[in-house]
Amino acid sequence: MSSPTVLQRGGLAAGLSATIASLGQVFRKFSLVILVLVVNFVLIPLLGWGVAELFALATPAFIAMVLVACSPGAPFGVKPAVTSGGDVVTASSLQILMAALGSFTFPFTANWILSAANLRRASPSRSAAWC
Repeated sequence: MSSPTVLQRGGLAAGLSATIASLGQVFRKFSLVILVLVVNFVLIPLLGWGVAELFALATPAFIAMVLVACSPGAPFGVKPAVTSGGDVVTASSLQILMAALGSFTFPFTANWILSAANLRRASPSRSAAWC
C-alpha cells in the first residue's frame, strides 16, 4: 500500500472516531498540550539550528534544516498512534492544533533563527546569504 493511502486511511480513521466531547477532553489535558507546543515550537527549531551549526552545513542545507525544523508536526504523525494502538484522537487533535498554529508561527520562527544564524559572515560556502 502506498504511503499517501496509508496516511489517508489513518486520517479517516481518526476523523471518524472523533467526537466533540473527545476533542474537548484532549484540550483539557493542559500539561500535555503545553508540552507538545513547547517541544514542537521551541525545542525542535532550536535543535535543528544546533544540528545545522554542529555539522557546519552549507548555506542551502543550513536553510533547509532550519525550515524543516521550524515546521511543527508532521503529516504522518497519526500513523504511529494507529499502528501502536495509541490514542488516535489525541494524536490527530494535536497534529491539527500544531498545523493551525504553525501557519502563523513558522515565518517568524524561521526568520528569527536564520537572522540570528548570521549566514552572511559565516564561511565562504555561506556567501549566498539569507535575505
